[in-house]
Amino acid sequence: MSEIIGKDIHKKDILEYIKKNEIKILNLCYVGNDGRLKTLSFSTLDAHHLDNVLSNGERIDGSSVFPGVSTKSGDLFVVPRYSTALSNPFSRMPTLNVLCSCFDKNGHPLLSAPQTVLRNAEQRLTDNTGFILQALGELEYYVIYKSELGLFTAKGSHYHDSSPFTMWEDMRNEILHTIVSLGIPVKYAHSEVGKISLLDGYTAEQHEIEFLSTPASDTADNIAISKWVVRNVAFKYGVMVTFSPVVEAGEVGSGMHFHLELLRNNKNWMSDKKGNLTKEALKMIGGILDFASSLSAFGNPTPVSYLRLATQRESPSSICWGEMNRNALIRIPLKMAGRQTIEFRAADGTAMVHLLLAGLILAVEYGLENEKSLTTAKKLHVAAGEMATKRFDILPNSCAEAARELEKKRRYYEKDKIFPPALIDAILKELNSHEEDDILKQDTNKIKEIIKKYLNCG
Repeated sequence: MSEIIGKDIHKKDILEYIKKNEIKILNLCYVGNDGRLKTLSFSTLDAHHLDNVLSNGERIDGSSVFPGVSTKSGDLFVVPRYSTALSNPFSRMPTLNVLCSCFDKNGHPLLSAPQTVLRNAEQRLTDNTGFILQALGELEYYVIYKSELGLFTAKGSHYHDSSPFTMWEDMRNEILHTIVSLGIPVKYAHSEVGKISLLDGYTAEQHEIEFLSTPASDTADNIAISKWVVRNVAFKYGVMVTFSPVVEAGEVGSGMHFHLELLRNNKNWMSDKKGNLTKEALKMIGGILDFASSLSAFGNPTPVSYLRLATQRESPSSICWGEMNRNALIRIPLKMAGRQTIEFRAADGTAMVHLLLAGLILAVEYGLENEKSLTTAKKLHVAAGEMATKRFDILPNSCAEAARELEKKRRYYEKDKIFPPALIDAILKELNSHEEDDILKQDTNKIKEIIKKYLNCG
C-alpha cells in the first residue's frame, strides 16, 4: 500500500483511500506490553462515525493491556497515527489498519505505554546529546511442522540452506514480500542454524529476517507488525511458528539481536576515516555494558530466556565486547556501505522491544555523558578469538535476578519520568511472579513443560 504510506498523510488522505479502494473495515491497532498488535474494528459504512473515529480515536481499558495502569483509572484513548496506515493483507474483506498512540483521560500521552516510553527516551537523547539512535533488528523464529521425509529432518547446520534442504523457503519468501509490501525496510531473509528433530515426527526449522536501520521507534513498531505477518502467513500454510528463545533444551535457540548506530545530521558517528571506533562509540559501548544486567528485565523477560543464554551457543553470558566475537554481549561487525554498527546480542523473541530499545537509549545517553564509560569499555574488551573468562561479570540467570538488577538501576530509568515508577513496579512484580524460576535448576521433565508453556510467547 505504498501510495498511502508516508510522513505527510492526513485524515482526508485516509478517507479518500477508503473510498477509492472500497475499504470495508478500519482497524485501529496498538502494541500491548506483550509486543502483540491489539485491534479494534470499525465498519466504514457510517461515514460520520468513520470520520469521528479517525479524528478522535476510541476508548480502551488500559488496565487490561498496560502494566502500571490502575483498574480505577483504566480508561484510555487510542488515537490513529495516519502515517502508519497499511492495507491488511490477511483480511477477507478490504481492510485498512492504522497504528495508534495511547493517551490518558486528560489527553496527554500515556506515560506507561511502550511507544511513549521509547519516544520520550529518544527525545531526551537528542535534546541532551544531539544524537539519534537508529536500530535494526534480527528476528529469528522456528517453524514447527510434521515431517514424513527423513531427508529433510537430518540433523546438522541449517545456516543459509536452500530448498529442498529447507522446507519453508517459499513461506519465508512470502513473509519477506508481505513485510516489504507494507513499507517496512528489510535487508534480507534466510534459513538459520537450527534444525531440530522433535518428538512424534515433528521438526523445528529456524529462519531469520534482518531489517534495515531505522529510528528506534520505527524499529520497534516494525518488529511488532512483522511478527504479526509471520504468524498470519504461517497460519495460512498450516504450520506453527514460535519466537520463543528455546524449543528444545541444549539446542540452538532464537535471539533478537539489535544493531545500533549513532547518527548526527544523518551521518553515522561510529567510526573515523581510519575505520577505528570513535570516542562516542566507545562511550556508547561502556554505557550499555554498565546497564547490561538491568536490560535483561526487558530483553529476557521469561524463564526460557535464561535457558537460551546458558547454552552459550552464539548467545552471550559474559558482559564484554569484542570485534567479530559472537559470544560477546556486544559484537563489532564488519562495516557495511560505510556504516559501522554495534550489535547487542542478549535479547530474544520474548523481549518487550519498545522498552528494551528505550533502555538501550538511556544506557547510550549515560555512556555519552560519563567519561568513565571509556574506562569501562577498555576494561571489558575481549580480544578476537579469546573466550570470555571469569574476569567478566555475567548476565542474570533468572527472571528474579534480572528484577534485582533492574531495582538497582531504577533511578536511572525513572529519571525525568521516562519509565514511570508504576511501570517499573509492574515489571518487577511480573519478573518475580514466575514459579518456574530458576529454570536452570529444574529437572529435564520440568524444563520440557516450561518450554511448552512459553512456545507462543512474544
